[in-house]
Amino acid sequence: MSEATLENVKNTAAKIIEELKNQKGCMTSWDLKLKLHLSNSSIYIALGWLLNQNKIAVQPEDLTYKVKLTE
Repeated sequence: MSEATLENVKNTAAKIIEELKNQKGCMTSWDLKLKLHLSNSSIYIALGWLLNQNKIAVQPEDLTYKVKLTE
């Protein structure tokens, strides 16, 4: 992964964390995507990054995922 791409993933992940904090730690991936105006690729790469860092947990919910802060 290029340095620019990695920086973009980290920035998107930071936006997701901030939005989750504003929403009391829990939102669906769909709601995050719409609220932050992210592409499918951007949000799911960033969510994967956050999962790898153990900063979030995800749980399937209908056709989307419930995303929760773990911190």
